[in-house]
Amino acid sequence: MALGFAHLPNLVDRALEHFAAHRVRGWVIADDPPWPGAVADATYARWAVDPNAIAIPRIPDGTVIRELRRDEVGPWSAVVVEASEMPAEVGHAWTLLEGGLARAAHHHRFVAEIEGRPVAAGSVHTHRGVGWLRAGSVLPEFRGLGLQRALIGARVAHARRAGCDLVGASTVPDGASAGNVERLGFERVGTRRSYPTVVAAR
Repeated sequence: MALGFAHLPNLVDRALEHFAAHRVRGWVIADDPPWPGAVADATYARWAVDPNAIAIPRIPDGTVIRELRRDEVGPWSAVVVEASEMPAEVGHAWTLLEGGLARAAHHHRFVAEIEGRPVAAGSVHTHRGVGWLRAGSVLPEFRGLGLQRALIGARVAHARRAGCDLVGASTVPDGASAGNVERLGFERVGTRRSYPTVVAAR
């Protein structure tokens, strides 16, 4: 997936060349079609909020939300993969990805636990005064308990402590996550679309 082209559309060719060289399908995220004839296969709403301007939701009774230590690798990706019902190869890639995220100084992984079991997860990336919420996931049997809102609040509070004065998020426009961030005071500030590339012939 190639990011950043909403602001650097002149560099899209680099992403296309990379995907073609490796003979894989890639996705370019942009505001508008990044090449003639490009057709989006997904749309994402972008949200932002001043972390000092929202009330942090309460944590549901019987739930513990905590940031994982740098050496705690596994619980976060396990929840994200199961909750998202990822294909096996995609889930494997997410599992491998977590180790690198755990070592990244500005990336913070959180889990919500009930009776010691991780049942929801999310992360926040903080950089230059901005916090970006990522990978909010709740196992199906634990949805509807307010865990996602509580995790959003925990990550916003973390970003606030880290000195961020802006927190952003990306959601499917009309999904449950969109409703959660909007109810917490996030404002929709933009739209991005995902444009798939063509796999080069082998």
